[in-house]
Amino acid sequence: MADLSISVISDQASESNQAGWWHPLDSFQGVECYGLCKEYGTAGYHQVEIVRRDADGTLTRGMCKNVDGTVAEFNNDVGHNQPSVVVDGAGYIHVFTSMHVNLLRYFRSARPGDVSQMVDATLDFPDVDWVWTYPITGRGPDGDVYCLMRVASRSTTGENKRGGILYRFDVCALRWTRYAHVAETANRAVYPDDIAINEDGVHLLFQWSAYPSSAVRHVGEYGVIGTDGLMRTINNTPLPMPVTQGQLAYKPLQPGENPAISDGLKMGIQSAKFAFDGEGLSHITYRFRTVDDPSGTWFSKFGVYVATWAGSAWSEQQIAYVPPERGNTSAALAATVQGGKRRVYFSVEYTSSGNTVAVIVLAENAGSGWVYSVLGNSAPTLLRLGAAPGNGGDVLYVSSPFEAKVYRYFVPEDYSPAQQFTSFDVLLSILV
Repeated sequence: MADLSISVISDQASESNQAGWWHPLDSFQGVECYGLCKEYGTAGYHQVEIVRRDADGTLTRGMCKNVDGTVAEFNNDVGHNQPSVVVDGAGYIHVFTSMHVNLLRYFRSARPGDVSQMVDATLDFPDVDWVWTYPITGRGPDGDVYCLMRVASRSTTGENKRGGILYRFDVCALRWTRYAHVAETANRAVYPDDIAINEDGVHLLFQWSAYPSSAVRHVGEYGVIGTDGLMRTINNTPLPMPVTQGQLAYKPLQPGENPAISDGLKMGIQSAKFAFDGEGLSHITYRFRTVDDPSGTWFSKFGVYVATWAGSAWSEQQIAYVPPERGNTSAALAATVQGGKRRVYFSVEYTSSGNTVAVIVLAENAGSGWVYSVLGNSAPTLLRLGAAPGNGGDVLYVSSPFEAKVYRYFVPEDYSPAQQFTSFDVLLSILV
């Protein structure tokens, strides 16, 4: 059985290098590209570094640069100003970063695979007069790449909604176009979660909050835009776009849940990711708070759930919950499938020797129930993560911002942990 391997991608990460929605890692033809917020000496600001890792472990670094050749600098806006990275089929590296209701900030490598020349390519993008938040990215089988973002008006006068718009980069034409106005509802704001492009179309995962924003969201949605350009539900029902809240729900509104309140202490959903196998969607993992938590925080009392499609209805299962007196699960999740096993990765934050620390937990299900294991060592305060498929296993991007590190975890398909638990509560009890 193969073992977990851990290496350091960066030891100069900013404390702002943390998010739940981002896609900070891509893997293509044996090369991995990491995006991170990097410290450079000015308090409250960061630069955006792109790190290329070759199959032999060699690391090459480059910075995102303005049109005048200077290194781009952005303010430390946790949960918003972090990079999403994708490599197109020709090897060009695309980076969307640092947008919290900002004009587009988009960089692209001047040459395939070359992180040394990450240049501002914003003017190559359509709709540059709008402002954006939460760019998530993915690559299709034909090498084209896509970006889903939340849109807003430059002036909020008269604005009452923030929808989701999908863009496509044609790798042959070297051109971005607006692909679909995906979702929009009056008095609501879209929160993109995940994107995957398969042979049957573009699969999308997103949530809603009350307009203009909230740390707790409502109604988890999953749909696929087919190769014919039409949106469909999980059971293949076509819908006109933009879809409205609830039309694609895998997690509909629950009794007592109020979608019209912008309050991070209410019950609701917070983040989600999905995974696919040879038959299509395998599972969705998400964090949900079942009760209001007026004395808590924006991240307290969330359980980790898994939803699967049972052929005629959604089925869900809570796979982890950390009581507030013990700690929290974190906002960042990852979902994969390896060797026929469903995997969910999440972080657990807890108190050890009077200090808050965090570890990454792997939950795995081969068909007979979930088993749990701890990956690596604990880190101070929190850990955030992303994932990409690797050669024979999962590549995890693990950000430990309070020790200035970004780690690469490689979890082989046939990984066999030294210690495994059939109950999450038992695993939690040994975290001290």
